[in-house]
Amino acid sequence: MGRPSKKVSLTMNTEDLQDDRTDVQERYAYQLAVGDLAFRQFHTLDPAPAGVQILAAAALRPASAYSLVALLPSGDFEDIRLNEPYDLRGKGVERLIAFQTDRLYRLDANGAQVLWGVASIPATVLRELTGASPDQAIFLDVPGGQDRLIPDDGALDLNPVGVERVILAPKPNPGFEVVVIYNGQPTTVRVTPHELIQAVLDAARAAFGHPPGELALFNEAGGELNPGQTVQAAGVHPHDRLLLRPRVVQGG
Repeated sequence: MGRPSKKVSLTMNTEDLQDDRTDVQERYAYQLAVGDLAFRQFHTLDPAPAGVQILAAAALRPASAYSLVALLPSGDFEDIRLNEPYDLRGKGVERLIAFQTDRLYRLDANGAQVLWGVASIPATVLRELTGASPDQAIFLDVPGGQDRLIPDDGALDLNPVGVERVILAPKPNPGFEVVVIYNGQPTTVRVTPHELIQAVLDAARAAFGHPPGELALFNEAGGELNPGQTVQAAGVHPHDRLLLRPRVVQGG
């Protein structure tokens, strides 16, 4: 006779698998930066660690010397109290910033409410917080006055009393217009100070339909402009009148 078959309890196996799963503890991810937006990834078994625990995990001690804020998906900032739990079970990876200060400056960054722990905030950070596109510039909103451009390599001073507000607007065009005359016909060409005269010459030729021959640009005094010089170096100013005509061949 053959050996009797052995029954397998599927119920028991399922329970065993469930027991195994309880031994695997879930880890919660978050990102932390210190004084900037250079975030580093951290993990914790605690779904709602206190602010002091978050600081301790990054070796930021003593905790009393720091402030901790959260950068929310909306772009707003939230102040985190160090002795209260912060829930990491939201959607996505939480982003937190620690500042070695007990003072937070308030800023309206294109509608987002920002808390910043340094007295000045770089334009590079403002561009990231506001989501500025390459063709947009950041301006300090000056109520009743002219808004002030914050250059890309600059920073905004947060010391003045009150809440500063920055806005986005198209980048100002740093160039100006000159008049180029060919065969008595004028056309307007927009140039920039650091643009080469060769580029201005190419634009002028294109504006007149690419006339044949070896042409050059001359100022009103009759001096030929060096194609290798910049507009600024060549002494070209707004609304100058330039002549597009054949080059003068000496001794020919």
